[in-house]
Amino acid sequence: MRETMQNPFAFSNYVTGESFCNRRQELAALLNYIEGSQNVLLFSHRRFGKSSLIRQAFLEIRKKKTPVGTMHVELYGTISEKDFITRTFQCLNQLESNLDRLLKTVGAALKNIKLNLSIDPATGATTLSPSFGAAIEKTLLEELMNILHNYSLKRKLVIAFDEFQEVAGYSEDGFEKRLRSLIQQHTDICYIFVGSQRHLITEMFNLKIPRSLLRG
Repeated sequence: MRETMQNPFAFSNYVTGESFCNRRQELAALLNYIEGSQNVLLFSHRRFGKSSLIRQAFLEIRKKKTPVGTMHVELYGTISEKDFITRTFQCLNQLESNLDRLLKTVGAALKNIKLNLSIDPATGATTLSPSFGAAIEKTLLEELMNILHNYSLKRKLVIAFDEFQEVAGYSEDGFEKRLRSLIQQHTDICYIFVGSQRHLITEMFNLKIPRSLLRG
């Protein structure tokens, strides 16, 4: 009977740990930028391993017990500022796994806003999202970024926005400009802007991206 050899290569999932190969130079550079809280533009064609590189960098940070909080926000499929805010809120549990502390931190920042709790079906983790209303929707982005800033006062953070080019399709006027102005105030957070459409991302940032990796 002929034995079936298992394919050692993964094509459809994230690749980390022993399965992660090559990209060692890019990994070292990315970790260096994270340590220095420098923002990074990470772009390449689809399926070039951008998300796997980020996850491997986060894994290295946890393995070395580096005092840096990690957060990976998947923006694929978002179509509005509201979607951006909701997705990012739902990822706050990556920075604070203790639900009581998370509720206390977020609740203190959003005193007049109701929070919704839900269970992530993929991980089983409890996630938060704010209740939107016409009167508060315009202030939520700033309050969300202030929450991230407050977390960075306790320890450095690295936050990856995956498929960031989705932001270019949002209907809200001035969203990119407002987001950029808030990000520029955060000195202890490394933001990684990940995308497969380089021209869209560089146009959004007026070509003022300090570091670029994984060209393709």
